[in-house]
Amino acid sequence: MNLRPEIQRQRNVRQWIRGAADSNQNLYLPNKWTEQKTRQVDDGTDSEGNRKTKAETYYIDWDYTRGKVSVVGDFGESKFEQGFNVNMTYTDGVGRERGGSKAGTMHHNGHRTFGHASMGINHSNYQMTPNLSTLLMTGDNGQNRVKVQNGLIKYQNDAALFRKKQAAIRYWDNYALSWSFWYLIYNNDLMSMDMMTLHFQYIEQNPAVKKIPVVYMKELRALTGIIARFNCNPCVGYWYLYWHDLWLNNKDLKTIKKNEAAFNPGSPESIAFKPMGRQQTEEYLKKLGKNVLGIKQTEHLNRFFAQIDVIAKTYPTRIVVQGQLLNDRNSKYVVPLNDDGNSLFVGFASNTVKTGANPTNVAIIDPAVGHPGVWVRPMQSI
Repeated sequence: MNLRPEIQRQRNVRQWIRGAADSNQNLYLPNKWTEQKTRQVDDGTDSEGNRKTKAETYYIDWDYTRGKVSVVGDFGESKFEQGFNVNMTYTDGVGRERGGSKAGTMHHNGHRTFGHASMGINHSNYQMTPNLSTLLMTGDNGQNRVKVQNGLIKYQNDAALFRKKQAAIRYWDNYALSWSFWYLIYNNDLMSMDMMTLHFQYIEQNPAVKKIPVVYMKELRALTGIIARFNCNPCVGYWYLYWHDLWLNNKDLKTIKKNEAAFNPGSPESIAFKPMGRQQTEEYLKKLGKNVLGIKQTEHLNRFFAQIDVIAKTYPTRIVVQGQLLNDRNSKYVVPLNDDGNSLFVGFASNTVKTGANPTNVAIIDPAVGHPGVWVRPMQSI
């Protein structure tokens, strides 16, 4: 849109106005203003002979000829900041009184600041109105134009220096770590290891940063593997968060601390990475000890699997084989099968029981990871 002719025209007018401001010269543009004032004047004497005064209202009709243009941003700290607030200040006002006891008295050197409207500036379109044309071009038999052009050259030189300075700052910031890193890598939970490697290879400039995928290859493969598993299905994500939270807030308990490898998500053997059904979960925990989650272990598991059941119903899975939809429960999770018909899933709830205690879904599909083997290998490389 910035290349449209009308936008270019408006931009040029704004730059000429900035040139008028940077000229720091008095520019010819007549303006008028009537000032209303009051003063105390003599009103004779009272009954006791004391002098009296009364308030008198009078007017001064001011004529202004030449003033200086000012353009400031919204914060007034730099002419290159956001905002385009324009005014024109005069100090050459000549005024004549009227309507009072001193009508006809002349005043000089009047000060007055006029806003953009009095200068003929319409911020909605920047059309070349008569007042604006006088200010930027024809005023003082063309002397305004010369002053504005000189100011425009100064503004453009200042802008070029400012741009160069900012570019240097941005360059070194970007050299340390590119701005795109935060959008493409840091805030992108769908980033694969291959895509990440390409980013560091071709986008990042800092040699030390470019080596990150090489130096931390094992850690990053494990991390992207965890994220891919987490994203494959809401039930899998909830499973991970539950056990992660359990470890984070209960790792000081004796039974949890004793089985750190089984509960700490920092361990590849953690239950957080092993979604399973209710019966399998109980058998897994039983091997670790009696009621390792506390005396209310059964109650906790009941609530846990009941919530998984709710999530599974809210986000059911659709399985597609050779373009044919096998089951459709209005889900956005569409998962194709292998050519040989073997489904790509993790046995998350293969041993289901009644609703309220266990999830009713029989499988959690894992399109991003493929199958458990792909998941286990990067985890073991931590």
